[in-house]
Amino acid sequence: MAEFDKLSLVEDDYIKELQDKGIAIWVAKLSNGFTIFMDDGRPGSSISSWLQLKKSLSEWFQLPDLNNVFISKLYLKFRDNIYDPFKEISNIKAFYFSKGISANLGDSGQSQTYNIGVLVDNKIILHKVYVPELILFTQEERPTKDSDFIIWNNHEKCGDKKLEDHRTECKLSS
Repeated sequence: MAEFDKLSLVEDDYIKELQDKGIAIWVAKLSNGFTIFMDDGRPGSSISSWLQLKKSLSEWFQLPDLNNVFISKLYLKFRDNIYDPFKEISNIKAFYFSKGISANLGDSGQSQTYNIGVLVDNKIILHKVYVPELILFTQEERPTKDSDFIIWNNHEKCGDKKLEDHRTECKLSS
């Protein structure tokens, strides 16, 4: 059985403390019913929780009892506020998450953003969201290319074969 101890399966005191410090989190619902919470900076963790989730899904894909586990939903959360722009979209082939900084020329201030997206119909639909406020800054579509920030849903078929692992891009035909 795969180890789940490197992922936060509950919104524990550390995650609540992050939000008390003004840090929004992502929440991923998995097809097996588990919920994973962003816990970046947790003592003892050396990589971001998004990359840890990607790594764990890739490892689980090799196990017969877990090879059909995938992200079914991804949203942002800050305390009681939820930003869930993709709840009405079906047939999501991959999810995207990264952190960013936004600044205006001539202005000494800067704002933190989270970039959250989904791959649908051969394009990434990306929302840049101010955090912790969870206010949409901009929305754009990007061409598909593999990235450390993309977690592919291996339950999706690539032609007649399944993807090798969560780091593998399905070669999409144009």
